[in-house]
This record gives sequence, structure tokens and C-alpha cells, in this order.
Amino acid sequence: MEQLEPSPDAQLGSDLPQTHPAFDAFGYAPFANAIAVAARKTPSPKGLVMAIDGPWGAGKTSLLNFIRHYLSSTDSDPADKTNARPPVLVDFNPWWFSDREHLAAQFLSQFRTRFPSENRLLMVAANALADYADAIGTAVSSSISAGAGFPIPLLKEASASVLRLFRRQRKDVQALKAEISDAIEKSDQRFVVFVDDIDRLTPEDMREVFKVIKAIADFPNVIYILAFDRRLVSESLQVALGINDGHAYLEKIVQAQFALPAVSRGLVLDKFVADLERLFGEFGENEIGVDPKHWANVLHDGISPLIETPRDVVRAVNALMVTFPGLRGEVNPVDFIALECLRVFVPDAYQFVRDNKDKFTGLVPERGGDRASTHDFYERWLNTLDERYRATIKALLRRLFPRMQAVWGNMYYNTDSMCRWGVEARICHPDKFDRYFTFSVPPHELSERDIREFIALGADVDALAEAWIAANYERRPTGTGKANELIAALIARDDLPVAFAKACLKAFFRIGDEFLGDARNVNLHFFSIRPEIQAYWLVQHLTKLLPEGEGELFIEEQVRTCDAIVLGAQIAWSIARMHEPDAQERDSVFQAFAPQTVEILKLTVVGRLRQAARTHALEWLPDIHFLLRLWRTWGSEAEVQEWFARILNDDNAILRLLVDAVQVGTEHTHGDRTTRRVASMNPIIFADYLPPPLTLEEFCARIRQIGSRRTLTTDESEALDVFEHGMQLIRDGRNPNDPSARLGL
Repeated sequence: MEQLEPSPDAQLGSDLPQTHPAFDAFGYAPFANAIAVAARKTPSPKGLVMAIDGPWGAGKTSLLNFIRHYLSSTDSDPADKTNARPPVLVDFNPWWFSDREHLAAQFLSQFRTRFPSENRLLMVAANALADYADAIGTAVSSSISAGAGFPIPLLKEASASVLRLFRRQRKDVQALKAEISDAIEKSDQRFVVFVDDIDRLTPEDMREVFKVIKAIADFPNVIYILAFDRRLVSESLQVALGINDGHAYLEKIVQAQFALPAVSRGLVLDKFVADLERLFGEFGENEIGVDPKHWANVLHDGISPLIETPRDVVRAVNALMVTFPGLRGEVNPVDFIALECLRVFVPDAYQFVRDNKDKFTGLVPERGGDRASTHDFYERWLNTLDERYRATIKALLRRLFPRMQAVWGNMYYNTDSMCRWGVEARICHPDKFDRYFTFSVPPHELSERDIREFIALGADVDALAEAWIAANYERRPTGTGKANELIAALIARDDLPVAFAKACLKAFFRIGDEFLGDARNVNLHFFSIRPEIQAYWLVQHLTKLLPEGEGELFIEEQVRTCDAIVLGAQIAWSIARMHEPDAQERDSVFQAFAPQTVEILKLTVVGRLRQAARTHALEWLPDIHFLLRLWRTWGSEAEVQEWFARILNDDNAILRLLVDAVQVGTEHTHGDRTTRRVASMNPIIFADYLPPPLTLEEFCARIRQIGSRRTLTTDESEALDVFEHGMQLIRDGRNPNDPSARLGL
């Protein structure tokens, strides 16, 4: 019969044993073939029992499957030129049956079903075997019922034929067995019976299995191949039989005992790595890949000691098959593999790490702290673990969490290392840690894939600009936007390509005013970072990545030509502040700009504001009062007043300035758990814009006029109210900027 080769795409991570020697990863196939040859060629066996000894998870069932394969194959023993019939293979797993009292009958029934129909002698013996099975099963049940002193319900359902057979004399049962044995011997048909998982049974069930093999079904031409952990079975038999030496008992049962070939740690790890390669595949350009050095260190120090048997490989790979796909590209694969091995094999250590983020992530708080007590803390925890794992866990944690190298060694890391850990999405980075303990990245969080795909846009300014706009409009449940998260992620990376940094700056200088002017980015809550500060951080960081000497000209060009006039003005103002006499020394690339460059930036901003005023665009720009202050400071107060005189009759423009002048804060009353939004305005802000001889009271009358003749939006109505309240405070001689004055205190 043609032998079918297995598919190379065998199911990865399955705990099912291997069935074909082609998948032999541990060198079992030659041993299996040798046993198969012995089972074929052993002369005149009568209930010969072979046994494979090995611990749980070592691959005993796979070995049995390989033996089956070779017994079924016509080319397993090329030296065998006989025309003997191939053996009939019988599988019997006592674990399949819950009724121990009928175990013998169940085995005999299963044995009978494997008789070849074309063999006349065996077909005649099949009827005798059925009678024998019924007689054995009924005799056992009857003896149990008699011993119990009451009928067992199952026995009442026995058929009349079974009850009839039970009335046979003992010699008739023996005669049946002799009849069966004679037929099997004359049939010239060999049987090989495989019995697996004996070591999973209760001690009483183990005893029944061996009783069946040696006393009830010890037929000629029948070979038994058993698989079990000899130590476990020996100890169980001592309990079941009340004997002192279970090994001696087994020696009476088993004629040929074989130990499962020892699998080297190297082969087990090779299988683990091969399965990982199939599971993970190739990492994409925008995914976090495997650092070979980090992987070698983690594998050798922390993972290798945990992966001891073939079943350990399956357990670890099965876990990763479930947990890794949802986090692919979001976590460092090396760290994640190590953490999952920790979860599978040492769950207590995994839980401690999960629950003590601040003890493992980041940098050591300070060199020279109470190092001894810190060391004692971790040592006390290690001592709570199983002793065989302590050294391994210690070594693994030192690889996963560099901070631990200062606890258990004398190596310290700095902020540059922290930045690199963030780029690599290492578990030791505080911002990445929590992600390792989820099944996927929540849809409202910026993923590592999002960051890498954004960076992958490279030098495409148009694509980057569109991505910035889309990110600003994508909102989180907290109200923040994806753009805010992108900025935070980008400024944490020093490895951005120069071409990307330039293109990203150009794109942001194109759309920056949309980001700055979006009301959703302003005053989210008391501790919110204002959008202009975030924008400054981004521009400063990306400029720092440009080649030395290019930053000044590049920023000057962007301020002069960008679409985002407000962003250009904000950056120019920040740079100018760094060059004032009272400016503090700051670690900023802008502080190195030449004084003449700063003056050029000021003149450029003023020129652009004048142009915006001429085209009636100025009053519609975000943060208009900031722009007007710059124009007054760097340009001319008279120019600002002239512009204001031109828009005084434009109701929409005046309302726009009023709304932009509203300041929003919060108020908290003692005993309350929540805060209340408070809006205010200092009308003095308009005093510097008023063209002489217009007074603030006259401007107030103009605003009342606007409010009386048109329907106002909610924001406009609030702006008029707080303006009027501020004016009243001024009339009362109080400062509108004083919180107590605003509250009427």
C-alpha cells in the first residue's frame, strides 16, 4: 500500500502527539523502528509485554505512534524478505472506559473487532472470544455484587445471553480461552496491542490493566507494548496491592523494559525555537523585530532552564499562539516570550512582577540609596519561590528589567537607555509595561503599529499632513486626540530618520494651526498640557535631529512660508524668549540660534501678521490675542490700533475676539468631590487695541449693541456675560484677574 507522506503544515502547538516519524524532533524514530522490528520478528510470542518508561510529557505517545507507523509500513525493515502477514494493530486506552469492573470484557471486545474478516480461523474464534468476554465481565460483576451485599443497577440490565453464559462452569471459561488461543496460534496472524496512559489511572485501575494483560488475554501471537512512567506506576501498585516493591511486581509482568531515549536539552530548545519561527514568521518592516543578542541572552539565562521536556515546548507555544497575535507589533517579542514562559511555568513569579510595576520598570531611583534594604526585599521574595526556580528567575529578571542589575549587581543605566527601551517597546519601560498583561491594545490607545506606520510615511509631506489631520480628529474617550499621543511618542524617540524629521516638520507647519485652534485640545482639565507647548516640544525635538547647521535655516524657512501662521509665531516667540537677557539656560537646539536669526524670525512674523490683516484673515486665526501682542511688541502698537479700528464695525470679528479672550478655569468648594467650570475675562486686554480717543466704556457700549441686535451662540453669550462682569469689577476698583474678586469675595 502506498505510504502517504505527512503535510509539512502539521498543526503548530498542538498537544496531540506526533504520528509520523517525519516530524521526529527528538531522535525517537530509530528507537521506534528497532522496537517495531522486534515486535515483527520475535518468534512465537505469547502475551509478550514490552514497556516504554518515561516521565509525563517526554513523548511516550509519539514514540508509540512511530512504532505503529513502522509496523504498518512495508519498508520499515528492508532486511526482512519474508512474506509474513503484517501485524494487526490494536489500540487500547483504559482511560477511555469509566467502568473498571468491565475493563477485561471491554478489552476483549475491542480485541475481537480487530480480527481480519478474511481469516477463517479468526472469524470462528471471534464468536468464542465474544462468549469469553461476556463470561469474564459477568463473573467480575457478579462477584462485586455479592461482595457488596446488594445488586448493582448496571448488572440488572445484563442480557439473558450473558446470564446464561455466567452459568457455565469454570472449566468452560478455561476451555473458551484455550479455543481462542489455539485459533490465534494457527491463524499465523500476529497482533500488537498498544496500551498508553497507564500512569494516569488510579492504583486500582492499574492493577486491573496488568491483570488483563497477564492473566486474561495472554494469547499466543500477541505482543503488548505499554507506555508509562515506571516510578509512578510502581508506587501506585504498592498502594493497590499492599506490597513493598512495585518494581519487582512489574518485572514479573514486563519481559522487555525500555527507557525512553533521553532527549538532550539542545534538541528540546531546537524544537522550541523552530516552533517559534513558524508561529512568529517574518517580522514586517513596521513591526518590532528580534534583537539577536537580547534573544540569545534571555533564551540562555531565563527560558532554557524552564523548557525541559517536549510537552513544555507545547505548553509554551500553545500559550503564545493565544496571547501573541493580538499584541504583535505592540510588544518586544523577546520580552513577551520570556514573560509568557514565566506565566506558564512559574505563575507565582509572573503575578508578582505584574503586581509590582514600580519595583521592576524604569531606572534605579537614585544611586546610593538604601541598596541593602532594596536587595533584601527582592531576596525575601525570591525565597518564597520553589527553590529549583530561584536562580533562573533571578537571571531572567536581570535580562528583562535592567534596573535589577543595580539590585543584584553594580550596573546602572541612564535616560538614553530608557529612550532606547521605549523605542524597542521593552517591558522594562514604564509606558510599555501594562501592555504586556493584556490580550490586545485597546482601540482608544496609540499602538506601536500606529507609531511605526506613521514613521514609515517617510519623506512624504502630503501623506504626513493628512495623517496629522486624521490623528487630530480621532478622539479618545478622555477627550484627547490621537495627535497628542503621536507627539508624545515622537518626542520620546531619538532614532527618527532625518528625512522623516524634515518631512514631519513641514507637514506639521502646514496643519499646525488646526491642532492649535481645535477647542478640544485646549483646557481639557486643570492639568492638561496646552497644545502650543506640545507643538513646541515636537518642533524642538525634530529640529534637534537635523544635521548640525541645518536647523536655523530650516526653521526660518518654515516660519516664512508655512500655512500655519500661528504655529510659526509660537515657535518664533519661544526661540526669542530663549535669547532675552533674563532667559534661563535651557537644553534646547534653539538656544544655539544666532541673534540675527532671532531678529529675522521676529520681522518675518510681523510681516506675515500685516499680510493677514490686509486680507482680513487675521481676526479668524486661533489665539488672536497672542498674535496681537506679538504685533504690538515686535512691530507697532499704532498698526494694531489701525487694524482694530477697521474691524470695529464687523460684529462677527468683534465677537470672535471676545470668545477668544474668555479664560476657563475650575472652582473647587471645600468638601466637594468635583470641580466646577468657571469662565472669566479681563476687559483690559482690549485697551491696548483701542484707537484713540475710543475708551473701554465706549467699546463696552459697542458690545452691548451687538448683543441686543443679534442671536448669539452659547460661546458668544458667555463671552458677553464675562466681559460685562469684568467691566463691573473694573468700575468697582477691583482686579478682574483676582479669583476672589471674580467670585464676589
